[in-house]
Amino acid sequence: MSELAALIFDVDGTLADTERDGHRIAFNRAFAEAALDWHWSVELYGKLLAISGGKERIRFYLQQLNPHPHPHLAFPGRGSSRGWGYENITRLRGLNPHPHPHLAFPGRGSSRGWGYENVAPLRGLSGGDNLGKGDSPDDLDEFIADLHAAKIKHYQQLLASGAIPLRPGVRRLLDEARTQAVRLAIATTSALPNATALLERTLDLSWFEVIAAGDLVPAKKPAPDIYEYVLAKMGLTPGECLVFEDSQHGLQAAHQAGLKTVVTVNDYTQDQYFPNPILLLNHLGEPEQPFTVLAGEVPDDASYLDMALVRRCLEGSAISAPLQISKSA
Repeated sequence: MSELAALIFDVDGTLADTERDGHRIAFNRAFAEAALDWHWSVELYGKLLAISGGKERIRFYLQQLNPHPHPHLAFPGRGSSRGWGYENITRLRGLNPHPHPHLAFPGRGSSRGWGYENVAPLRGLSGGDNLGKGDSPDDLDEFIADLHAAKIKHYQQLLASGAIPLRPGVRRLLDEARTQAVRLAIATTSALPNATALLERTLDLSWFEVIAAGDLVPAKKPAPDIYEYVLAKMGLTPGECLVFEDSQHGLQAAHQAGLKTVVTVNDYTQDQYFPNPILLLNHLGEPEQPFTVLAGEVPDDASYLDMALVRRCLEGSAISAPLQISKSA
């Protein structure tokens, strides 16, 4: 059996609760700065997290949740609905089995997609239709890139203000891993400036041997590319590493790379479907702030995840039954 050599961490939602009170707010500030009458509510942003990547999220929102999209800002690959990940769109669209024929799924005669009755509650728009009435940028990629760059600026300002702390147990576990010469790495779909800004503010960049982020690989999670990249860079096998994730997409990516995974859920991911994690927790825990074990086995006296329990996780087998937990858990 392989000996533990490295811990690999996701960033957003895993190291810190960055999504609701970090990225979401930064997106809204960028929208306001660009004079866009868009607002991503807590509920809407939770649904948009089914789309991995900030630029991808903006594109999806513009082209799928805006009810009057500009004809030149059409869905990528208009002849096919699968360019964005069919399973993601299907889950988001409300699963309406009988959409109106004139409100067809993308690639079936209408760019409005979904079924308007499903889209309207998610739009979160009051006057944002302006982008679909002749004011759309000529270059969609450039528009999205500029908007996302502004969002990164606002996110970094939020981090600098100290508004986004680490989740319970993160620093303690990292400190313990470093004292035991266990290597550390980052594997995230977040843009590199976002990831490094959080690490610089809350931890130390030098702790992490590899920081794999953003568009470094062709496909984002749930594809395994980012984890395969980290393994190659570190010269390690999957059996020598343990991954920490917070989402279904992250877990799927790690599994496809052959990596065992501990999942720590948050408000946005606690209802997601988790197939076979090693351990499912509400957070990593602290001596004075015990974790809650949502699935998996730990010693009766365990109240937080330490390196001894990490090694036990690596030696153990995944939970046999796929899991979907409820908000009451």
